[in-house]
Amino acid sequence: MATQTVNRILRRYGNDPTDIIAILQDVQQAYRYLPRDVMETLSARLDIPLSRIYHLATFFRAFSLEPRGKHELQVCLGTACHVRGAPRILEALERRLKIKAGQTTSDLEITLETVNCVGACALGPVVVVDGNARGKLNPQRAERLLEPILPEAAPKRSKAKRPPAKAKRSGAPGKKKAPARKAKKKSTVGKAASSAAARPARAGKKVVAGKRAGKRTAKKAKR
Repeated sequence: MATQTVNRILRRYGNDPTDIIAILQDVQQAYRYLPRDVMETLSARLDIPLSRIYHLATFFRAFSLEPRGKHELQVCLGTACHVRGAPRILEALERRLKIKAGQTTSDLEITLETVNCVGACALGPVVVVDGNARGKLNPQRAERLLEPILPEAAPKRSKAKRPPAKAKRSGAPGKKKAPARKAKKKSTVGKAASSAAARPARAGKKVVAGKRAGKRTAKKAKR
């Protein structure tokens, strides 16, 4: 697969050794760095000393001999950005990604670099994400730039706690009072029954008392 990629790039430039810089740029774009075996193949196919290819690869900052991330972050440390807090932004990104400037994350997702100036001093501090300059940043805003390209590296936001749900009441509220009302009715009925049962007894006592009084008056009349 690597040989096919190299052959395609060389055919694009007609195997012309004078286009070595453009060829290296295409290799860099295809592999995200310059593998040693690819440079050896270019040296043999283009009849260029390997030392010459290494010299070009180390002279131009755009080339890298180490694997680079899928995404590139470049923090501007120019004078305008520096005085506006660019070093603090760089420290925040290094802490979040757990790498230093010039390094790549272990999963080859992000490469973090520093540059001297990106030509956007009025927007400083500036961070360039995959070629797009983002300005007017602070450490918190710079960390949010990671969310679209590396969600797990984004700052965690605390979720608001929901109040506990209230227990649902079973049945209609009026149904609970019904048994108490019935109990009251039963108690009133019981009182009425007891009072009714007491009335005949009291009436009977009055009749007996009347009979006794009549007998006493009759005895007095005979005397």
